[in-house]
Amino acid sequence: MEDYTPKIIEGNYATMLVEVAKCKFCGSWMIERCKHWNSPFPKYIGQNFIAQVHRARWKFRSMRYSDEVDVCEECVQTERFKFTCYLCKKAWTTDNIQASFGYMGQDHLCKICYNTTSASVWASTVKELEEKHKYDFE
Repeated sequence: MEDYTPKIIEGNYATMLVEVAKCKFCGSWMIERCKHWNSPFPKYIGQNFIAQVHRARWKFRSMRYSDEVDVCEECVQTERFKFTCYLCKKAWTTDNIQASFGYMGQDHLCKICYNTTSASVWASTVKELEEKHKYDFE
């Protein structure tokens, strides 16, 4: 990708690379919501940023995500934004994730368990989850 060169495709339009990410909860591709007042995207209804995102079946990245977890706006709105801690089995919002394991963060441990369980229980649970997901690939 380092040597990608944008290309003029027609008239005053070109192809360029944009950064996308996958939602850790639903697996959809996401893109940052564009500020329309300075957007390089066409202003025409059928070609504007939002129309192109919808045609690609991408979602918008939420501004509510933790350091390690990317979440789309739809998952936040439908509360898929929550995760169940592998250790305590309680549902928490992603800002309470202490550790994630597996491809696309299939298993999580919460900050509450990190602060309240013994070091030996935490270490054995981490070891168990690392073993469970050792063959996962990103």
